[in-house]
Amino acid sequence: MLCPGVVATEFHTRQGLDMSVVARMSAEDVVTAGLRGLELGKVVCAPGVEDAGLLDAVFHADLAAFGSQSPERACRYRTNLSRLNRHQVAGEVLGRFGAYLGGPAASR
Repeated sequence: MLCPGVVATEFHTRQGLDMSVVARMSAEDVVTAGLRGLELGKVVCAPGVEDAGLLDAVFHADLAAFGSQSPERACRYRTNLSRLNRHQVAGEVLGRFGAYLGGPAASR
């Protein structure tokens, strides 16, 4: 699995985002690192992460969070939403997501 982080491409520029303060790796370096990871037999390749111990920590955190998950929805997600129409649910989700990102919905 290749985990490149933010890659220096025109993707963000086309969205009008200034990424000049964000550490970005070139697409060429991502490809080179990914191929080297394959040569080394790595299952996970994070080219910009120097300390491999951080990847181990993420792996263990993932196991702790998801290792015992159930095929059933957690209790908190079992609320019956049939009373709401899809537009109300979508509006609520998008509003909360926007607030999380600090976007326009945060001022509501």
